[in-house]
Amino acid sequence: MIRKLCYEWTLTGNGLPNSTDYPVAGQGFSIFSSGYGSLSLTRPGGTAVQNDTQIAEKLLPFVNEDQFVVIDHFGSTPGVICRPQFSGVNLTEWIPNGWVQIGINSTSYYQGPQNVQSSGISGDAANYPLTKTPEQKIHYMLKPSVYVRPEQSWDVEYTLYNDISGYITNNTDSVTTIPTTTTLARVFIQYWLFEGTDAMICHRLLDLGIPVNVANVEWYRQQLLVSRGLDTETWEYYLRVSQKYRELEERRKDHYRRAGQRTKASPLRGNGRTF
Repeated sequence: MIRKLCYEWTLTGNGLPNSTDYPVAGQGFSIFSSGYGSLSLTRPGGTAVQNDTQIAEKLLPFVNEDQFVVIDHFGSTPGVICRPQFSGVNLTEWIPNGWVQIGINSTSYYQGPQNVQSSGISGDAANYPLTKTPEQKIHYMLKPSVYVRPEQSWDVEYTLYNDISGYITNNTDSVTTIPTTTTLARVFIQYWLFEGTDAMICHRLLDLGIPVNVANVEWYRQQLLVSRGLDTETWEYYLRVSQKYRELEERRKDHYRRAGQRTKASPLRGNGRTF
């Protein structure tokens, strides 16, 4: 079984400012276990997954023995410099200058040149939600995707650098309240959950150096069923299938390489890329 799932985390106001209601500026926290904001798990189309024990008990997502997870996209509220908007004593708009970091067990995905953990990727580079306006485009893609193997837990750490509580305490705008209707920050993460025999195929693809994604898993399963029925234990066959796939990929790369050269040869065409 293959399922596409999404986590959405939202931080809203809580009326009168209380320092414990909002994250400390510059300190990263887990969107799963910190207790800040609200978290929901949805399927494509926004259908909520009900009775999710992991969210209710504030536990980190854990990959079971018969599962495999591929994280392929994320984003957060864009913006860097905060220009608060208010109406009377109510704060109505806030820019968090937030950064997203992905962790696998105790290892952070994004690190600095000296292998020191960084804050991750800014919402200004990977923004959410997408409005599809010319001013807001996807600047960053998670490539390659992040693989989470069985018996591993994973986390999404978020860091805000604009101090919400400090602004309420020290502002000169007469703001004293953050209504529950005011959205302060949002984080989104999308992943694929492979289960059962599909998870086994994911491991085989890794062993053979083939990227793990839905298209490759379905292609590999089709090759197995068509060519060998249900006999999937022969290593030599896996090797031949993987070689065939690599040859196909090389032909595709060569095709795109030649197409790119023809494009560059024309002075009237741009070489910009959108996605």
